[in-house]
Amino acid sequence: MSDYTKTTNFAVKDALATGNAAKLVTGTGINTEFDNIATAIATKANNSFLQSGTGAVASTLQTKGRESASLADFGALGDGSDDYAAITLALDSAHYELDGQGKTYTLGTGLVSTVAHRIRNAKFTGTLATNGVSLTFNGTQGSAVALSGSITADAFSFAVGDASTFTAGGWCFLYSTADYSAAVTSKYGELCRIKSIVGTTVNLYDSTMLAYATGDSATASPVTMLDNVELDNVEVIGDTGTSGQTGVLLHLCDNAVVNNLRSSDCHYIHLSLTRCGQVRVNGGRGRRTGTTNGLNYGIVAARGCHDVVVFGYTGEDMRHVVSVGGSEGVTRSVKATHCHAIGALDAGFDSHAQAMWIDFSHNTVEMSTDASTGADGIICQAPNFKAIGNTGRTTQAVAGATALYVVTDTSMAAAIDSVIITDNTMEGWYLLGYIYAQSTNIVRIVFNNNTSPSSLTTKGLYVRANDGLEITSGEIAGNNIVLSGAGTESIYLQGVTTGTIKNVGLSGNNTSGVGIGFRSFQTEGCSVDETNTFANTTPVSVDTATTGLRLDRSQSDDVTITTASTHTIAAQDSHITANYAGISTIAFPSAALWKNRVINVKTIQAQTVVSAASDILPIGDTVAGTAILAGVDGTWCKI
Repeated sequence: MSDYTKTTNFAVKDALATGNAAKLVTGTGINTEFDNIATAIATKANNSFLQSGTGAVASTLQTKGRESASLADFGALGDGSDDYAAITLALDSAHYELDGQGKTYTLGTGLVSTVAHRIRNAKFTGTLATNGVSLTFNGTQGSAVALSGSITADAFSFAVGDASTFTAGGWCFLYSTADYSAAVTSKYGELCRIKSIVGTTVNLYDSTMLAYATGDSATASPVTMLDNVELDNVEVIGDTGTSGQTGVLLHLCDNAVVNNLRSSDCHYIHLSLTRCGQVRVNGGRGRRTGTTNGLNYGIVAARGCHDVVVFGYTGEDMRHVVSVGGSEGVTRSVKATHCHAIGALDAGFDSHAQAMWIDFSHNTVEMSTDASTGADGIICQAPNFKAIGNTGRTTQAVAGATALYVVTDTSMAAAIDSVIITDNTMEGWYLLGYIYAQSTNIVRIVFNNNTSPSSLTTKGLYVRANDGLEITSGEIAGNNIVLSGAGTESIYLQGVTTGTIKNVGLSGNNTSGVGIGFRSFQTEGCSVDETNTFANTTPVSVDTATTGLRLDRSQSDDVTITTASTHTIAAQDSHITANYAGISTIAFPSAALWKNRVINVKTIQAQTVVSAASDILPIGDTVAGTAILAGVDGTWCKI
């Protein structure tokens, strides 16, 4: 065989092995057969491909091969060198699926993508600048357009001068300069899905939660969401020495799915969701190696997110595992369930004032021994809130630490309405529950079937209103509370001179231990029925400022008059016996403030019983007087 033939054969074999026709040695009139082979190899990419199965559509090998890509296809090495440039090329490409092949990629700069991708099986690490983000996905928000007229809360549409920038099926962001939370300068704003556009009217799928006034510079901005971002088995490793680092940021993303995201030492936020719609977070874990650096939030939904579900996420040594709120826009419809807060440094789960329709249910909270003074288990600062079936434990029962905390603080703009806290088992806190109208009213509270397995050292459930505020319409039922040590009240309803607790009913509660079982101060129209069991040192204590309290006979007091002094009826008095050898005088409270209250009076002396004022209406007359009982031993009446 000639040298030429040998060389050509080797070239053909090499070309066949590598698919590179350029390596063939060919020439006109020389070994035409090899020329034909070279041509076939050069066009191999266009060879047809047909998937098995009826109805399969023919494609090419090249098209089939490009259906998915890896980060390595764009030059990412995962060998410790900076892969930022190569991965940026991958993110700028049209390939939806990008496989990291389980490698760890080092970043000198945070990655940003404006193209939706599914990234899987990749680790990202590196030292970023302060407040840097390892991986960001961004949609876009268009120019704001002024509303043509004001709209009320629960509106299903709004009008603008020109609706051409809005798209049916798309999103928009409503905004105004009105303060939703003045203390943190949070403004009215919410993300809305557009149903249709008719002329200059934009119709919405869901009604607005807030009102938007033209006097408050109300605007609507078209939003182009980045649709279908997916992270699957991705890990972000932060820098222990970098302050303010965020692991993953999804901004203006729709239908995003985050599966098994793992992160460590992201000292600001591990997964940040801002102004996103319809996000699902499944599983995953965030942790840090120390508890001294940064705020360290697990998952934060903020700045007007809409419809977020977090399922089965675990956070270790974090300030909050799931936190909802933000400084611009109101986040709504967020649910965190079956999540686990391990070593929480503050509240395991926290709903800030800039939120609505929040559900923290069936989670577990274990507080850190490094937790700050007064660290709480679950915090609600938002209307339409649920906390159901959670369990928690702490050994840091320091002053003020509350397992289940509902508060309207100085950042609130409106009343907390409709809060349901039921079936929670929380052990070791200073208080089991604290419902506090600090800055705005609280309306419609349910606190039922909650238990503290160990003895509490102060109060069980503390319901409190500040001056000028009210907690109105509530149900407290089926709770089990034991006090020990310096415990004061198992259930305490406390108003103040100009603030009150109104129309709250107690039933089926079981309390025991030291202190007072049920205490009422400055309440109005509340009730305690016979199904409650208050086995404390003092079962019931009712302060004189209380009005309209309805105590069941088993919870009320029998009083015997034995002196000439006028007896003023207390809130818990129900049966009065006159046993004085002279006229017995009783001072009654205002009937208008004690509607439907029943007082039983009898005398066991042959002496009259009278009222201190002309406020007793006889059965057979319409004129009120002072007479109650004639001076006949054994006489009685029901008033």
